[in-house]
Amino acid sequence: MREARCSVGTLQTALALAYPRTDRRRILAGGPAGLTAEDAPALRTAVQDALASLSEVDLTRRANALLAEHDAQVALVRHDMLSWHLHATSRRRGRTSDAISQFALSLLLIVAAGDQDRLTNCADTTCDSIVFDASRNRSRRFCSTACGNRHAVAAFRERRRQE
Repeated sequence: MREARCSVGTLQTALALAYPRTDRRRILAGGPAGLTAEDAPALRTAVQDALASLSEVDLTRRANALLAEHDAQVALVRHDMLSWHLHATSRRRGRTSDAISQFALSLLLIVAAGDQDRLTNCADTTCDSIVFDASRNRSRRFCSTACGNRHAVAAFRERRRQE
């Protein structure tokens, strides 16, 4: 993938904050954009609205609308031993608004790289979370270990029932 690790980390943290079942270890470690659980309500709404449809056109339209709504300024930066990459900050100067702007930019970078197919729904039928598959072989199916385990247990019980 061509987008910077910073953008992918921001996207994954935003997804973890927005969807209740997603693994929250990244947030507790003080995620990439300094996001915390306090940012969750506003970010949850923005992320879920932006990802209501995973089509390329809808993602682009919604991400551009978020950048405009939060009066975002995009800049080329280098930090934490990463190469030059784009960051979005809100002129409103708030951590949540900055996070939403960075999330929107991350979505645009993913679409520009042609990687929007890496955004999928969690394979657990009882979960409504979105998964961003950053794995090399594109094999990630679940938003968290809990969803993967729940799915495996249900499949095991179904096999046992059929015996």
